[in-house]
Amino acid sequence: MRMVRTALSLASIGIATSVVAAPTIDIVSASARDAQQQCHRLMHHDADEYEECIATLIRAAGQSRAKRLGISYFGWIGAMNSARVGLPGAQAAADRFLPIFRREQKSLGIADAALCTTVPGDCNVRLAQITQAEAARR
Repeated sequence: MRMVRTALSLASIGIATSVVAAPTIDIVSASARDAQQQCHRLMHHDADEYEECIATLIRAAGQSRAKRLGISYFGWIGAMNSARVGLPGAQAAADRFLPIFRREQKSLGIADAALCTTVPGDCNVRLAQITQAEAARR
């Protein structure tokens, strides 16, 4: 029953999803939260340590694409937030995690709007940042 409620609540805000996708989104969200708890504090001391913490969690996630997506997505978000305030090395960290989370996202077929809901924050701003970051990579 929980999966049905999750799918219906996403649909009510205009996010197309299926009942099958609800557990995947939950895994992505939980993995992003875990990455935040384990790694985010490191960014304020050393961007290289932050990158390595996120990379270690991605490796530890093994074959779980949903876990790798949540971890790498938070890796990008955390680095982007730190880059915004000018922390050294943060932009390079964000640039490292963008293609990783985009690859995992594409393989799982998760829309940008659905992925954005897995980490609290302003989705309009975040989606614009993704667009801008991808344009800069071209």
